[in-house]
Amino acid sequence: MENIIIRNILRLIGNDAINGSAIGNDAAEQPETRIEPMTDWKWKLLMETAQQYGIGPWIADGMQRLEGDFFLQPSPILRQQLVAMQGDKEPERLKRFLLQVDRQHGLLHRMKRESLRVYLSDFINTVKNIEE
Repeated sequence: MENIIIRNILRLIGNDAINGSAIGNDAAEQPETRIEPMTDWKWKLLMETAQQYGIGPWIADGMQRLEGDFFLQPSPILRQQLVAMQGDKEPERLKRFLLQVDRQHGLLHRMKRESLRVYLSDFINTVKNIEE
């Protein structure tokens, strides 16, 4: 079960970006485009998560794309900070975020073959680093 912050991050990232990443979702599993209502505290956690994973540019684009959504109402200061997270979109960062979401929710079995290769490659590199 995903929490509201992750669901809203996925909605802000958008279906096009998710489908273009290493982890494609089935059409039935696409996140809805309407934002769920959140408190400012949760919006702050969303912003911190976006900064931690480096997915801020996708969030900023989503904020602009869904500007008319009734529940897209963080405080004005948080809104400015979220929209200001512009920058280069690095697809690898988005892939890693989506892999992390899938790992946390036990969805590895639904990953596409290429995504699994990335995951296994990261795992092998981690084991090699531990052995060194």
